[in-house]
Amino acid sequence: MKKLVKWLFGILVTVVLLLVLAVLLLPILFDPNDHKPEIQQAVQNQIGREVSLNGPIGWSVFPWIAIELNDVTVANERDFSGDSLADIGTLSARVKLMPLLKKDIQVDTVELMSPRIHLQVAQSGQSNWQSIMDHLASEDETAQSDTKSNIKINIEGIKISAGQLNYRDAAAGSTLKLSDLNFSSTAITAGKPAEMTLKGQLEMVENKLSADLSSDFVVNHLLSEQAMVVDIKSLALAGEMDGIPLKVRTQKGGQLDLGQDSLKIPEINIEYANVRLKTPLTGTHLSSQTANYSGQVTISSFNVAEFLQQLGGGLDNQAANQLSASTDWSMRGQVLTLNNIKAQLDDSELTGQVTISDLERMAGDFKLNLNHINLDDYLPQTESEATVQDSEDAVDFGYLDGEITIGRLTAMGTSLDNVKLHMTTRGSELNLRPLTAVFYQGLLKTELTLAPDKVTDKLVIKHSMQDIQAGPLLTDLMGNGFLSGLGQLQADIRVSQLFAAAPLRSANGHLSYHLSDGEIKGIDLVLMTQKALSLLNKSEAAEANKALETEFGSMALEADVVDGVIKTKQLALKSPYFDLIGDVEVDLVEQSIKGTIQPMLINIPPGVLDARFERLLNHRIPVSLSGSMLAPNFGIDIKQLLINTQKEKIEAKKEELKQELFDSLLGKDKKSKEKLVETKQQAVDDNGENKAIENADETTDETVESEAQETPKEDSKDRLKRELLEGLFKKSKKEPEPDKSESEPGSEPQPDTI
Repeated sequence: MKKLVKWLFGILVTVVLLLVLAVLLLPILFDPNDHKPEIQQAVQNQIGREVSLNGPIGWSVFPWIAIELNDVTVANERDFSGDSLADIGTLSARVKLMPLLKKDIQVDTVELMSPRIHLQVAQSGQSNWQSIMDHLASEDETAQSDTKSNIKINIEGIKISAGQLNYRDAAAGSTLKLSDLNFSSTAITAGKPAEMTLKGQLEMVENKLSADLSSDFVVNHLLSEQAMVVDIKSLALAGEMDGIPLKVRTQKGGQLDLGQDSLKIPEINIEYANVRLKTPLTGTHLSSQTANYSGQVTISSFNVAEFLQQLGGGLDNQAANQLSASTDWSMRGQVLTLNNIKAQLDDSELTGQVTISDLERMAGDFKLNLNHINLDDYLPQTESEATVQDSEDAVDFGYLDGEITIGRLTAMGTSLDNVKLHMTTRGSELNLRPLTAVFYQGLLKTELTLAPDKVTDKLVIKHSMQDIQAGPLLTDLMGNGFLSGLGQLQADIRVSQLFAAAPLRSANGHLSYHLSDGEIKGIDLVLMTQKALSLLNKSEAAEANKALETEFGSMALEADVVDGVIKTKQLALKSPYFDLIGDVEVDLVEQSIKGTIQPMLINIPPGVLDARFERLLNHRIPVSLSGSMLAPNFGIDIKQLLINTQKEKIEAKKEELKQELFDSLLGKDKKSKEKLVETKQQAVDDNGENKAIENADETTDETVESEAQETPKEDSKDRLKRELLEGLFKKSKKEPEPDKSESEPGSEPQPDTI
């Protein structure tokens, strides 16, 4: 910066001296238009760059020696775009003739009309004006000797009108344009300050900034050996950035010291949309690559919703959305440091520090602490259409590494305490390892990896909860602690098509949930079962014991997630009165459920269960589930229910029929024996007919004796036939072995597998 300003004023003084030389010699010796090449060469020797005087040279002698140069071009540096560094429409100056005899150069106002200056910085950092500054530096000794020769120079002022300055920094990727530039100054005299005014239209292309720029300042030590010091009286910028009103102004002036290579502005005020911030600005080593800027920024409280609305967005939540902040900041090259961060969003307070070591790559570290926040307050109140991000869009999280701690985090009515989170980003990859928190007297731990560039497993979530109190959790989550107990949860879910229309369709993994030593409050599963069964005969269920709650020893869920569908491997609930197993599938995309659960009533106290349903004790009741996951349809498999409840009778009847079949095939006459027994019984009932009784006894005895004599021979044959028939019957009627994963209804009072 110092060299650039020095170069600009050096060019000005050189031009003035050349003009003085010209006005002295030209009127006496020759017409300057006839000697343009010599004049061009003289200027070129002075600044070290080719100069073209394309227009006519005007001149006069008395009482002012005046000269006017038109259409002047200063050539550009080689390997830079464009042919010229500067194009000047008209340059004019007047010098008093008589004071020249006393070595007193008195110059009237120097005017530049329609100058266009094109400054460029290449990727290497080399500028297109560097060679001119180097050349002027080599002329310093000569200039100093001229200064010591007691030559006095006084310039009444400098005036620039309708100028244009274009600045392009390829290394920083920034473009600045200053058009309609107007500049004026008071008299410039060695040892005296000069007041100056600058106005123009500023445009910063990359930032979509367009604004009016104005500044009043005083320059000290011009035309002297001392380094220039610029006292900034005012600096104002008013316009728009990205279509949003922007104002910047200095409140208490400032100073630019080229000798110390420093800048100090006590206060800068910035207004953007409804955001108001202020900061002092201190700069050191301005002309070096390690230029350092620092300050303490304060952001007044503003409404975030209103700010986003002006940006084209908005918020639809129940929070106040009031944000204020302050921080100490410093920037050196590509390094940005934020210390003593204090921010407040409504009643949430954030503190910490952030260091960005490479702004271009967004690489750095941070450590932040948030006392508490209720995310429910900031959730949208109305549903909006989701926007699916294009999977080809590049996602860049930078290269950050840091920690975040939260005293209490509330979400969906639940609360997490002492949350600790370590976050790392590597370009498109984001890792949260681990997130830990005290969660309802238990421990929550989550690890998340987001890698959009991977072919599979673009999102991996590993989540666990240990010893969670389910009752308070459900009370906060659903407003009703109907379920209590000690819970354990493990989940490992991987999503491959993260940016697809239905990303959960590519979800795969495993999850398990176990709950022990709890009870289901306010939900009487026995009563619910009776009501469901009463629908079979269109009658009302019996009134159950209102005080009865469904206590259970354990609740277990083991499931795989396959292409967005949860498929249970184990679903079981055990309680003193109720035992349930099931096999269910839940489609996470369609939000639907299908499958079967099989509750079984056991150990029900007398009088609780409707007498019509007492025969269902210790038998599984097959209930089908279908439809919406949040409001499923229930149905009872009547056929299977009848089979379950009548199975013992069916088995007994089957055995009786089988025995009758065997007896028929063996030719055994049971009716004769039954007839003899009936005869004997009849004889006893006749009371007094002893003869009939005796005859019946004799007949019976003879028959029994006769059969007894033949029994060994018949029993041997019958036994052989029976074994053969039973073997054939079992072979032909053999039933398939039951699935080990399913329990046989009615054979186990308290099964624990499905």
